[in-house]
Amino acid sequence: MKDIRTQLGEAVHLGGENMLRSDIGSLAIVSLILLIAGVVWMRFAMKAIKDDEEQDLSKWPLVLKHDDEVWRCCFSPDGMNLMTICCSEGLRLWSNDDAHIRIRDASTGELQRTLESDGQMCTCCFSSDSQSIASVNNGSSVVNIWNVTTGELLHSLDAEEAVMTVLFSPTQDTILTASEYGELRLWRGKTGERLLTIEDAHHICCFSPDGGIVLTADDNDEDSELKFWDAIDGRLLGTFEGHKGDIECCAFSPDGNMVISGSDDTTLKLWDSKTGKCKRTLRSHSGPVKFCAFSPNGKYALSSSEDNTVKIWDGKSGRLHRTLGVEIVVTDETENAFVPLCAFSPDSLSVLTTTEDGEIKIWDSKTGELQNILEGHTDTINHVQFSPDGNVIASASSDCTLRMWEHHTDTSVVLPSGGARLSNSTIRQRVGTFEV
Repeated sequence: MKDIRTQLGEAVHLGGENMLRSDIGSLAIVSLILLIAGVVWMRFAMKAIKDDEEQDLSKWPLVLKHDDEVWRCCFSPDGMNLMTICCSEGLRLWSNDDAHIRIRDASTGELQRTLESDGQMCTCCFSSDSQSIASVNNGSSVVNIWNVTTGELLHSLDAEEAVMTVLFSPTQDTILTASEYGELRLWRGKTGERLLTIEDAHHICCFSPDGGIVLTADDNDEDSELKFWDAIDGRLLGTFEGHKGDIECCAFSPDGNMVISGSDDTTLKLWDSKTGKCKRTLRSHSGPVKFCAFSPNGKYALSSSEDNTVKIWDGKSGRLHRTLGVEIVVTDETENAFVPLCAFSPDSLSVLTTTEDGEIKIWDSKTGELQNILEGHTDTINHVQFSPDGNVIASASSDCTLRMWEHHTDTSVVLPSGGARLSNSTIRQRVGTFEV
């Protein structure tokens, strides 16, 4: 008969063996689970890599996700790069998480480089050769000029007053800055040398197509004026008078022979840029006109107003061609009226407009037929633009996304800031008349 000490020792030995067997079994189960998880993860990872490699703008328009509201988007003239301005993050190219400038490939969303930029951006633009970027912070007098390829800060231009507008000449190595108090300065792009200063101008301004003239819009309420300045020596070439309210917008025709202007007096005017004669006053809007432009082929003109409509006009005669939208009554008590954004496609065949609830509508510019409705944004669209080749529409929204829709297709892909695909959204197609 075994004594109590022997029995206790055998029990401890047997318990140890059972515990060892249990530990080995548990370890085997855990190893098997990890192996299965690893295989599953690897399959998903390989699929994600394959999906990223297959990402193609010809099949899927990109939509880039930001960390804050997106106020503006801009394609480079060669269509290779895209930049945006965010509410508190500064300028993106495709942009930043911490007030930096980022440059991304416009077709793949791939990050090219990051440019340092302190403060909230006010405005930015590409040079006509797509090689440089001008950017200015909100309330700043300093304009930074960057090299797109290298990310190098080339030079900084100090305009001495807060800059509201910065533009590159379409043809010359010239940069235009316009201050909030109406002072224009012209600079040499490559060196940053100040060429001339023009007083008594305005920050609403544009270059003529050949870069030889700067057009500015005055806002003297009762007798607003358009002024033409020589871009070489700064001489005042002419003054056009006629509007009875602030001039909110102005643009040259593609051939430079005509100018269109829009005013708070609810009218637009077509001007002969050579003689200064007002050829036609366009009356149809019932609210202040906030945007106007000619179509790329010069056949049509486009206007947008606080009356919630976009109108297409004959670019030569000024005859009203089409009205897009449902007009609202604008009174003196009307505040924060919605102004639809609008733009012509580069081939002048389509017009896009935006709605207050975040839709983009595509219209046939000749017939007024509603061709498509792009849905996906969940907040106000702040800026919208066609790519230079007309194949992509970029829209910047307060919903913190930049959506890039392929023109005439029915799908979009959402990318986060890291570039991985998240989900698909469908464009609902419609055909109809002018309902917004």
